[in-house]
Amino acid sequence: MKYRREEAFRFAFGEPVDALFHIIKLDDKPVTSSPGKAKILDVSPEGLRISSELNIPDITSKTITLTIAFTINDTSFNLDGIIVWKKMIGNITSYGIKLDLKEQHVKVKLIEELKVYSKKHINNNKKGKSI
Repeated sequence: MKYRREEAFRFAFGEPVDALFHIIKLDDKPVTSSPGKAKILDVSPEGLRISSELNIPDITSKTITLTIAFTINDTSFNLDGIIVWKKMIGNITSYGIKLDLKEQHVKVKLIEELKVYSKKHINNNKKGKSI
């Protein structure tokens, strides 16, 4: 697996976030697909890692573009990205998605929501532990 050390950060969710994805392009040809269920395992402003029971074939011979819909802190995101790697473990497939965030304000909003999510979950974990 290739690591992108130049990324500012990568946030790993303690409990994966539910998401739906659609394939919107194969190479440069627009397509329509049924929605697929996925879990977001981690995210950065540049990409994310998802897992799904769906096995998307041909990721090395075609450029596959997805739209991924998910919610963090009641804020909905619909982000486009391309599959850059895939790894199968049993009947679950993990995918690395390189996001195509053309608009800077979307990247800023994603970072803001991840900060809020992180603080909220750190505080919840502290409340659950006795000192």
